[in-house]
Amino acid sequence: MTSAEAVTEQDALRWYEFVQERHAEELRESYPTTDSTPATDTYREQYRAAQSNYQDVVDAVHRGDQAAAEEHLAGLRERARKWAAHPDHPEASPA
Repeated sequence: MTSAEAVTEQDALRWYEFVQERHAEELRESYPTTDSTPATDTYREQYRAAQSNYQDVVDAVHRGDQAAAEEHLAGLRERARKWAAHPDHPEASPA
């Protein structure tokens, strides 16, 4: 997405779903362990934070505040950065 393109709810959803799927994968890798509480707590924190970013983007889009939408989408993109090499990454080149 270039800076000339308006942020949409679909953009936010694409990034949000990618991040949530990666967090769920991390939880499955960590769970079950002898003590799964730390993994579950971490997942819940990450889930809530990403959900908040997503909702903030959607709210900004509905208000017509593209600057805020871009800022909040950047938060989702930052969360996804650690999975940049993942084949489903939203910025991955199509095969």
